[in-house]
Amino acid sequence: MQEVKLKLEAPPETVAPDERLIDGRNPFSGLRVANLSPKLATGLQMSPDKTGVVVEDVSRGSPAARLGFEPKDILIGLNGENITSTKTLAAMLNDDPGVWRVEIERDGKRIRQFFR
Repeated sequence: MQEVKLKLEAPPETVAPDERLIDGRNPFSGLRVANLSPKLATGLQMSPDKTGVVVEDVSRGSPAARLGFEPKDILIGLNGENITSTKTLAAMLNDDPGVWRVEIERDGKRIRQFFR
């Protein structure tokens, strides 16, 4: 038997977190979101291979809280468009389509919802 010493390293920060607090008249108002990287995923006790935009926190009493968003939800799509970063999400929220079609991933399952 041979003893081997290995140095453990933290997962990489492949994308900047770009944390944002969402406000305004939209279903995401009250969410604190960030770009998901292996480092952030590990810190949130999620699988490090997940990518996208993750909910870090939900403000109590906010529209997002009333609609049932939870920390660790991964925001997948909005009105048929993929949410690839916090920057693209912020740009998508500039218009009010009247009906919001939202797709998230929670605990490995995809959830689709419609909000007015």
